[in-house]
Amino acid sequence: MSNIDRVSGDVDLCCVAENIIKTQRVSAAVYVEMKIKEMEEIGDKENKTYWEKILEQVEKLLYEA
Repeated sequence: MSNIDRVSGDVDLCCVAENIIKTQRVSAAVYVEMKIKEMEEIGDKENKTYWEKILEQVEKLLYEA
């Protein structure tokens, strides 16, 4: 993955995290944790990793502001 791809991916994750916060408000982290658990239950490792990255962004936006 190039640096450009990584930056683009980070921006995308941040946008998704911001949208989840807008729609879910204070329960945004709980919502994402449920998505992670869903992916774990169905054995979808790739999407589980994706949601874990989104959780990191959500937590940064909610708790490090």
